[in-house]
Amino acid sequence: MKAFLEFYSLLGDRERGTVCPNYPSCNGTLLRKYTEADLYVQLSYFCHILDTQCSPEKMDVGVRIQVEKAMTKIRPAVESAASIARSFRDRCDYGWVQLTDLF
Repeated sequence: MKAFLEFYSLLGDRERGTVCPNYPSCNGTLLRKYTEADLYVQLSYFCHILDTQCSPEKMDVGVRIQVEKAMTKIRPAVESAASIARSFRDRCDYGWVQLTDLF
């Protein structure tokens, strides 16, 4: 209980999440460099470039065949990375905002 109270007294007027996760052994603070919106945009970009279904559909037929052949070798790794990026992006609140409800 003492460590819990020390943690909240250390927090003071600081923003939640700025105290070092290794608090008892580290008294450092975290500085926010990127906003949540920046993170959401980056995750959306990753989802877009790792989309193996939509990208080849937009290519010419000749190029598409070559890309599909090359893609079969790396598709499992790309799909794994895409699913991780999608899972993080889908947990973000920015994906749930409906602009029609705001205006």
